[in-house]
Amino acid sequence: PCPGAPPAPPCPGAPPAPPCPGAPPAPPCPGAPPAPPCPGAPPVPPCPGAPPPPPCPGAPAVPGAPPAPGMFAAQKVGKSLVPPVVARKPSRKMRLLAWEKIKPNDLKRSSGNLWESYSSSPLDSKIIDFDEVEELFAQPEKKKVEKKEVAKKKEPTFVSLLDPKRSLAINLITKNLRMSYKDISIAIRSCDREKLNGDQVSGLLNILPETTEVEMIRNFGGPPETLAEAERFYVSLITVPEYALRLKCMKFSFEFKSITEDLEKRVDNLLSAGIKILESEDLKELLHILLVVGNFINTGGYAGNAMGMFHSQFIGHLYPLYQGK
Repeated sequence: PCPGAPPAPPCPGAPPAPPCPGAPPAPPCPGAPPAPPCPGAPPVPPCPGAPPPPPCPGAPAVPGAPPAPGMFAAQKVGKSLVPPVVARKPSRKMRLLAWEKIKPNDLKRSSGNLWESYSSSPLDSKIIDFDEVEELFAQPEKKKVEKKEVAKKKEPTFVSLLDPKRSLAINLITKNLRMSYKDISIAIRSCDREKLNGDQVSGLLNILPETTEVEMIRNFGGPPETLAEAERFYVSLITVPEYALRLKCMKFSFEFKSITEDLEKRVDNLLSAGIKILESEDLKELLHILLVVGNFINTGGYAGNAMGMFHSQFIGHLYPLYQGK
């Protein structure tokens, strides 16, 4: 072609001319769609640093890797907690641990509680020997117990309205007061703290008559002089209005100062212990282990599958269960 002359238009139906070797490709026309890839040609590699292409609409997401086997973990699903996984179920019926399950809603409402921490630190199954736990806490086999005939107690040969042991306890306390029954009743009526000290008031509170005993004394038809010592003390005592309330008020007045001082120390210790508990990582690990063991023991029961537990004497219950084996 002549220099500067436009190229001749292609003939209809004629194939395009092959490109010259070493010549750059012709620039694409503005607005024209890209040419389709050649069959069998490899895909064009992505440019370094370019973002990945968006996923196709409707395509399923790539599944994640499964968790490692032999691990225990409490995982969060949305805003809810999942109890830690127990490796297996016990083969025998177990003694139930007396704990109270924390409701999931209570755990969700509180942030930074003890039961959230184990989700980030799975518990290895080698830490807990479930065979030994099952051996220690399995219920013993029931044995048939032969019923023994209860021997009938012989009726006492003396006249008494109260039980002999009850009468003995009453006599021991009243004799230590070194006062007559009438003087004791007067001191109770007037709340006399000079005649009755704190220990004496506590002793009298331990021997107060029950409702059935008061009825027996009042329904007695014979003369009071024929009654035994304990019964005669009750005859004098029940003449004092509100004798039980008077004794309780006297005891409170003696113990008020020591009670308030003790409560102050206990409140301070409780606050200090609460701070230590929340800051203790060892305690969190121990509670995690106890939760997994407890869910193993309580499998199939109302207390099983717990995400958290609480019981004021839970730790103390483990040792008696172990000793009972």
